Amino acid sequence: MTSTPAPEAVPYEEPGLTSTPAPEAVSYEEPGVTPTSAPMPTAAPGPSAEQEGNWPIDVDKEDCIIELDLKYEQDKKEVPLTGGSLALYTVATVKVDNGYVFDVNAGKFASVSGVSEIPGMTTARLEAQNPTLANAMEAAVPSLKAEPDAVAKIENGKASFTSLKAGLYLIAQKENSDGNRKINAFLISIPDKEGSYVLKAAPKNGIVAPPTPTPTATPTPTATPTPSPTATPTPKTTITPHPSGSSTITPRPRVTTTVRKTHLPQTGQAWLPVVVLAAVGVVFVIIGRRVNQ
Repeated sequence: MTSTPAPEAVPYEEPGLTSTPAPEAVSYEEPGVTPTSAPMPTAAPGPSAEQEGNWPIDVDKEDCIIELDLKYEQDKKEVPLTGGSLALYTVATVKVDNGYVFDVNAGKFASVSGVSEIPGMTTARLEAQNPTLANAMEAAVPSLKAEPDAVAKIENGKASFTSLKAGLYLIAQKENSDGNRKINAFLISIPDKEGSYVLKAAPKNGIVAPPTPTPTATPTPTATPTPSPTATPTPKTTITPHPSGSSTITPRPRVTTTVRKTHLPQTGQAWLPVVVLAAVGVVFVIIGRRVNQ
């Protein structure tokens, strides 16, 4: 018996349709950036919309973590920061649009100058702009009335944020730490360059020591001037208008001196006493003569 070879497999074609080969995969290429197979954001230092690895981003992951190590230098020693709190704000989420890019319209600071350029920035440029953009966003928080997405207390130099999604975040001081020390605002993104969703970082811009207060100069006491004795004004003549149109002059008060006069003896004026005495004398003379008789 002669064996018959099996017929070759023929691909199925639907009537009326012509089969076309599958298109080759084309990698995303950003102008001025070396193309990679899967563009994606990176984390601080240098968060960006540019892919640094070859892994996809889980945009639906909601258990990402940021752990911060907060220390400052004092007397050439690292001292853990204690007290105060940090606030975390969403700057952008990650979306798929011909690759992975930042969506700043999903954040709180799309209207702040320079933020709209973040999706097109390279890692190096965003890293260079990190302090400027972070400070501008922090300054805009009051006017935008932006509420933090999370607040973390600082304890023994540690602070952490949990239950986060992939994206770009602003971290800024909410309450100053002990000694009135303040952490400069900074940007950080999830995942990092290695594709990790648990970030461990330290503030890139450092911790600012409180300003040295300027001593207040003691004001020199002002000498109180001694008032000069006020001279009593001399009364002046006042002219009071008279109803008839003339003026009545009110004279200045005059000092009146009372002089006591002494009455000198006067002769040739008191004639009555002389006449009376003369008459009495005549009477006594007559009576004396009669008695003698």
